[in-house]
Amino acid sequence: MSYALIAVKAPKTDTEAALSKLGRTAKTLEDSGYSIVQDEVLGSQYGLEQLYSGKESDLEKLGREFSSELHSATFAVLNFDNDILAFFAYSSGERVSQYNSNPNYLACSTTPPVAEHVEELAALFGKPESARGIAQLLGRKRGLGFSNERQRHEQLSDLLGLPRSSVAGLTSSEV
Repeated sequence: MSYALIAVKAPKTDTEAALSKLGRTAKTLEDSGYSIVQDEVLGSQYGLEQLYSGKESDLEKLGREFSSELHSATFAVLNFDNDILAFFAYSSGERVSQYNSNPNYLACSTTPPVAEHVEELAALFGKPESARGIAQLLGRKRGLGFSNERQRHEQLSDLLGLPRSSVAGLTSSEV
């Protein structure tokens, strides 16, 4: 199962107003001070190809735009078929951290995961004490504490203090 979500540290009404201003539509849910935004196109094969194109993907762009428009922290994440977990964290429109669990996925070769600025990521979400645990989690191979990238995402969300609804997608009853 693939999904792409953006957790925005802002009220749902503000996030929906930003969506409208940006000319986008998406499902939204408010949970524990965050708006969770799910746009179906972002989690598609097209989204994966964009991630590996070297250009800013729609997921990155929307995460950056939310952060800039709302002057808030955003966490934009893609899980593709539980094989890839990639995220981009922003503060007031500036990228603070990014991660890709499988940077050479389309090239069919193995390269270790790439994580950038873990300390800044932990601080952005008010969890500086979690930086070491986050770094360890992001550097771990699958099978060492989790069997798929969704489980890694769940553990990462817990370490960052993000609501559980920021993992895997929204159901129609949550929207």
